[in-house]
Amino acid sequence: MSAEDQAFPDVCNTPSGPAVVPTPYPNVAMNTTAIPTQSRFLIMCMPAHNMTTERATSMGDSAGVALGVISGLVMGPSRAKAGSDNLSIGGSPATKMGMPTKQNGANPNAFGLSISPSQTRLMAHR
Repeated sequence: MSAEDQAFPDVCNTPSGPAVVPTPYPNVAMNTTAIPTQSRFLIMCMPAHNMTTERATSMGDSAGVALGVISGLVMGPSRAKAGSDNLSIGGSPATKMGMPTKQNGANPNAFGLSISPSQTRLMAHR
């Protein structure tokens, strides 16, 4: 099972004939592409994610080949914008379902939400 971070709109410059038009696209980042920053705390035999975990790539805006309007990236990385108030993993707040995300770069082109769980063994409610 893989969690998804979804954002809309991810506005990218898209060629349309002789002009370049800003066009909104959906942006999806999968937790299976994440680079964990800690390896001591495992959930279901996989490293748990915290605020410093980065999803290496996102999908959905690849048609915007003239790059993102704000970030200047296409298929850029995704990262959590907020984490748990009371659960720290590896010294950083744990990420959890329903929290906001920054997608398509460090200067994000789109803000989204983590909308599905990647595991159901540990639930952080706050």
